[in-house]
Amino acid sequence: MMANVITINMLQEKEAAKMKIAVYGVSRSGKDYLLERVVAYLKTQGISAVHIKGSATLNQLSNQEYNIPLKQADEEKRTVLRKHFIDIVDKTALTHDVVFVDGHYAFIDEAGFNTVFTDSDKYCYDHFFYLDTPTEKIIEFSRSNPRQAQDLTIQPDEIDEWKHFEIQGLSNACDELDKELVILDGQTQDCIWFITQWIRDFSSRFDYPIIAKQLVEEFLENARTKHQTVVLLDGDNTLATNDTTYDFCDVSSINKSKLKQIFKGDRYSSYQFFQVQRLYQHLDDVQREKAIQYAVSKIQISNDVWLFSKKQNAYCCILTSGILQLWQYQADRLDSIEQVWGNSIGGASNFFVTPRLKKHITLAFQAHGIHVIAIGDSIIDIPMLEVAEQSYIVAHTKLNQAVIRYFSGGLNTKIQQIFATEWRYPIKQLFEKTT
Repeated sequence: MMANVITINMLQEKEAAKMKIAVYGVSRSGKDYLLERVVAYLKTQGISAVHIKGSATLNQLSNQEYNIPLKQADEEKRTVLRKHFIDIVDKTALTHDVVFVDGHYAFIDEAGFNTVFTDSDKYCYDHFFYLDTPTEKIIEFSRSNPRQAQDLTIQPDEIDEWKHFEIQGLSNACDELDKELVILDGQTQDCIWFITQWIRDFSSRFDYPIIAKQLVEEFLENARTKHQTVVLLDGDNTLATNDTTYDFCDVSSINKSKLKQIFKGDRYSSYQFFQVQRLYQHLDDVQREKAIQYAVSKIQISNDVWLFSKKQNAYCCILTSGILQLWQYQADRLDSIEQVWGNSIGGASNFFVTPRLKKHITLAFQAHGIHVIAIGDSIIDIPMLEVAEQSYIVAHTKLNQAVIRYFSGGLNTKIQQIFATEWRYPIKQLFEKTT
């Protein structure tokens, strides 16, 4: 059976949707620098954009209304000022395509972290970005041009803890809103290109709930046999016991350390997948095909996972954050895979298979009354596994450190491990292997 690859032709030229975008990051991460350049570039593209400076505007409002700087205002006054600030953002959004606001989730002091992010902030913005500038650059900016006393004394481990606290808090807020927290880095030009794509093509490339709904509906309409169950299989290190992307890189002369650097710190937002796509863009058709064929030849299918999936009397679908074309070849070999969703490296991809898309494809099947069995191996798969009716994780050759941290966080997970040998997570084990 030939696996069906669905593509969505939704990238027609269109006007940018109106957006309010909040960009967070620790002090001296370069938010102003980035947003000044983003706004300037968007204007050259015919997009009306403006940057409202969060702290500076709040301080100005405090001086106007109370004749004191913001840091001297008590919490009652700050609440009033924040409301006035949100009013300014909303009013500005009426006359611009895009309004950017730079902000702080928290500040650091002797007592720890002081969270200043409020419900007003949470419900004001359409999109949330976080500028995760490398810590060494923040130290460099702070020391070379100090603006406050802590710029001369703050240490790298304090900045790392500060960033972790903010990212975790904003991730939780975005989860509540069913939005994505997009993690940017210090590569200004890449950030400008990505943000421009986000604004122009959000509905067709990044609105994952809608994309997932369309993908699943099209799949079900075209399915030759009807089932009440679907098995969603991750590819690399799940259906396969190895990571085929690294084999692809070997032949493509792509330094695998660049791939690891993109995802450093377990960052798996849309921006990281955008960067990976750019990493592959220099390959021509011949180079790409040669690398794909080589990587396919290196795939080591897990017989345990594959036989378990086949016996479920279900749709079998590969849902990989790896390379679409590579897994399409393998799906045709297996002959029982109805669908492959992955990240295309041939031209512009219509969407990215992020953790968020995996989750929403699971939810989209469930919305059609279909029971979902999901199998994965990494932190990318966790959102999918946590919402599926049956959720299994595998560890073929080693434990994933990000997954260990997730399971060690005291959460009441429904995920179970299957086919474990010496590699065991601290969760319930099923179908244990003795050798």
